[in-house]
Amino acid sequence: MKKLKNLLERSQENGILSQREAEKMSRAIDVINNYERKGRLNNRGSSFEGSKRNKIKEGLNCLLLVVTREPITPLLKNLAEGFVKFIFDWNEKFIKDLEIKKLSLAIIRFLKYHLSVIETTQIIKGLLKRIDKIQKFSPSVFRLSQNYLKSLEQRQPKRFKKQGKK
Repeated sequence: MKKLKNLLERSQENGILSQREAEKMSRAIDVINNYERKGRLNNRGSSFEGSKRNKIKEGLNCLLLVVTREPITPLLKNLAEGFVKFIFDWNEKFIKDLEIKKLSLAIIRFLKYHLSVIETTQIIKGLLKRIDKIQKFSPSVFRLSQNYLKSLEQRQPKRFKKQGKK
């Protein structure tokens, strides 16, 4: 809980979240904390009003907009994963709201897709660097072989053309 609030503050300080976005997400966390506190005091649990559900949905919608708008930095990744896991687990345990579940899963899928695309891009960049080094590698033996083959082709062009067509 404190870690999540700390991530919210750091995200706001780093300009990832606006004050309004951080407040919406903080309200969602507070709603869950209050629900759990009341539920522990009251063995039956407490009813969960629509306005409180909406605060949680607003927090998730806000996060969804942020992860689609901002570059996924390690700080944003940690915040998004922690926030969504916190809400998703709580939802599954207590209220089982289908819309909250869908929003949570959408954010998780988006993050996984985005991070796999970034990882693929980094792998391809590494491979391109290696290919470039291999192409630049040209020992003198290769040059001699190429010159020798060209000289043979010039001496007997008909023979090389027939072999190439087969």
